[in-house]
This record gives sequence, C-alpha cells and structure tokens, in this order.
Amino acid sequence: MNPELSKIDGSTLVLSPLITKALKKKPAKPLGERKKAVLRQELMVLLGNTCVVASGMSVALPSVSLTQLTSKDDIFQLSTEESSWFASINSMACPIGGLIVGYLMDRFGRKNTMLLTNVIGIIGWVLLVTAPYQASRDAIFLQLLIGRFVSGLMMGAALSPIGSYSAEISLPRMRGRLILGSSIAIATGILLMYVLGFIIRNQFQLICLISAIYQCVAFCCVLPMPESPSWLLQKGLAEKARKSLKYFR
Repeated sequence: MNPELSKIDGSTLVLSPLITKALKKKPAKPLGERKKAVLRQELMVLLGNTCVVASGMSVALPSVSLTQLTSKDDIFQLSTEESSWFASINSMACPIGGLIVGYLMDRFGRKNTMLLTNVIGIIGWVLLVTAPYQASRDAIFLQLLIGRFVSGLMMGAALSPIGSYSAEISLPRMRGRLILGSSIAIATGILLMYVLGFIIRNQFQLICLISAIYQCVAFCCVLPMPESPSWLLQKGLAEKARKSLKYFR
C-alpha cells in the first residue's frame, strides 16, 4: 500500500494531508500576470507618461506666469490681447500635433515618437527661457508665441504614443488601469506647475528652465523602454518583437 494513502472500511481510499495540500495548490498565473511581468508593464507605462506630465505643466503655465508677464515693471509687459494669445496659442497647436503623431507612430514606432515628442517639448521650453534675451519687446513677444506654439505641438502629440503603447504591451485585465495613467499624469503636471508657481513667484524664466530640465529627464526616462512588440511585428521585425514580448511576459 502506498504510504500516502490509507484505507477506510477496507475499500475507501483517503488522500493524506500532503497530497491534499498539493492538489489544493493554486495553478501558476498565466504569462503577463505574474508579479514581475506586471511590475515591468507598470514601470514602462510610468516612464512613458513622464512626457504627459510635461504637457500638464505647459497647460498650467499661463496661470502662474501672466501676473508677471503683464506687469508694467517687467521686461515682457504683455497687453491684455497679447496675454490672451500667449495663453491660448498652444491650444491652437494641439490639433496639429495630434494629426501628425499618427503618422509618426506608424512610421517610427511608439518609443521613438515619445522621444521626438520630448525633444519638441524641450525646444518649446528653451524658446520660452531665452525669449527675454531678444533685442526688442516685439521680438520677445514673437518668441514667446513660438515657444508656446511648439509646446502645444508637444501637448497634442504626447497622449497617443503612450496610450497605444500601454494597450499593446498589457493584458486586457490590466489595460484599463494602465491607460488611465495618462489622465493622472496630466493632472500631476498641472499640480506640479501650480506648486512651482507658488514657491517661485514672478520668476518666469526659472520656472521654464526647471520645466525644460524636467523634459530632459522625461526624454531619458523613455530611453530604456522596449519598443512595442505589436509595432515591431507589424514592421516584420519578428525577432525583436519576440524579445520585447518576452520582456513583458
């Protein structure tokens, strides 16, 4: 008689506690739902959303800077009409960024599009930082508008790449909460800009410089991210797609 089994009434076999425990053991989680894979998916989405945080910062910039920019004692001295243009021109650029980003994502991939979006954001912030060094007030105002317009392109292009990336690397069970990260990132960026405006009052250039540095950090955060396996497979890069999918599973 197997020592793991015992008889009852000469006929009924009862499993020993050792075998019962083994049978009750939960089956292994499917690929992609194990703790390590889940953490990798969440981390990559978090890194990708750093650019979206910068978009929120750009949205909130007028709220913390117009008091200084419209002051008669400041170098900018924007009029009511000029300040309105400064606050709204980035919203005019957003649809353009949104239209362009679809082509960029299909042509260059999700990761490279996120990198390019960060580069555009850096250019926008640098234009704002260096605007006061122009020779005339009209030139200063023009550069401010160009900087805000470029930032608007970044805002319009920031959401789609990380949204597609989140959907393509995650399992359906996790997809909803990962995509939700973009909305949280925008709100975080707005809050961060309000905090900067509260701490650093009437320091437009310094606020923009800090934002530019943050955008550089966001660029670096995207570098270690693997490309989307779906896009790689679409481009016929099966081996790279396999390696990318293996990382997330």
